[in-house]
Amino acid sequence: MVYGIIQRHGGTIAIESELGAGSTFSIHLPMTEQAAVNDSSKRQAESASVLLHVLVVDDEPRVAQTISDYLTIDGHTVEIAHDGLDALEKFHQGWFDLVVTDLAMPGMSGDGLAGTIKQIAPNQPIILLTGFGDMMKASGEKPASVDIIVSKPVTLTTFREALNQVGAKPLQHVVDHYKGAANDKEEMKDENHTTDDDITSAARAFQESGPSARDEQPNRIGEKDSTSLG
Repeated sequence: MVYGIIQRHGGTIAIESELGAGSTFSIHLPMTEQAAVNDSSKRQAESASVLLHVLVVDDEPRVAQTISDYLTIDGHTVEIAHDGLDALEKFHQGWFDLVVTDLAMPGMSGDGLAGTIKQIAPNQPIILLTGFGDMMKASGEKPASVDIIVSKPVTLTTFREALNQVGAKPLQHVVDHYKGAANDKEEMKDENHTTDDDITSAARAFQESGPSARDEQPNRIGEKDSTSLG
């Protein structure tokens, strides 16, 4: 397993043994990750229009913090949950453009969490992290509720590639759309007693709608449909 991890990172391992003295393992890894971190300012500027609010779920605090750091480097905002139940509570309390979850967790597995979230919000993009990622992808064992599988350990470059592939889009543009409509029609907002909570609820309803509904531009405030605020 260790050898496989080193290989995936383009590294080498050497072993020197001496009778009665033990063995020495020398591991050499290329210094490519730092170059990627140094390039973060440019990446952030390029992705400024697609900044995401992300829910990261992992029962290992160090792993969760690493993924959070990868996201915040590029300007995304992050909330962390350390198990499936905590993640569901956070998901119900707000909205997220993307969910990144570990597979093996106590209580509720990552694929179980993904399945539950997809029942609530069918179009919610979800990335699954696992040490068995390469094996699962090779055998075609990707859970139906997961959009992309990413193998652990995750590098910044690999994670950025996964973000591009999953195609998550910021839900904030839906909120801004409703707020803009309310500002354009202030009298309609007053008449309907529209609040910021109403706007957020409408955006969340749009997130939870089916594929055909999400392909359409949301209506302006006051128009009667499943996502209106009237």
